[in-house]
Formats: sequence, C-alpha cells, structure tokens
Amino acid sequence: MKKYVKAALLILILTIPVSGLKAGPPYFTDDPDPVKFHHWEFYLSTQDNFDVRNGSAAGSLPQVELNYGVLPDVQLHVVIPLTYQFSSPHDFEMGY
Repeated sequence: MKKYVKAALLILILTIPVSGLKAGPPYFTDDPDPVKFHHWEFYLSTQDNFDVRNGSAAGSLPQVELNYGVLPDVQLHVVIPLTYQFSSPHDFEMGY
C-alpha cells in the first residue's frame, strides 16, 4: 500500500466524528459553559509572544475576543489579534 493511501486512511479515521464524546469533570477548559442563546460576551486580552531577532521585532498587541450564542448550547467564538512587525527604523507594519 502506498504511503499516500496509508496517510489518507489515517486522516480519515482520525477525523470521523465520534458522538458521545463530551468533556466533563475532571477535565478543565477555559470556558466550560457556552454563552446563553442570543447573548454576547466580549473580552480584551493580550498574548505574551514578543520576539526579537537580528534587529527585528514581532509580537501581538491587545486582541478582541467575541462569543455569541447562535443556538442553545452552541457558541460562535472569534479571536482577532492585533499583530505587529518591526524590522528597521523605517519599516513598521501592524494589522489584524
């Protein structure tokens, strides 16, 4: 069997949805309860990923996180980080 066929079969087996799997105690998650139906959550946070190499720098500034209850017990989750890159005194880029 060719390695591509084996890889495709492995990917297929690993991606088959398994019903009945549900994380509960003793598992810990960052947000175990979804947002209530038709409600919003808004967070402003940062990530510590500042990197400096050879006179250039890159990192993440405050990011916006939005959660919306689209269906009962289903939440839409979006994180929009503001990142930057600085590589010389006149070359600075920033964007979402």
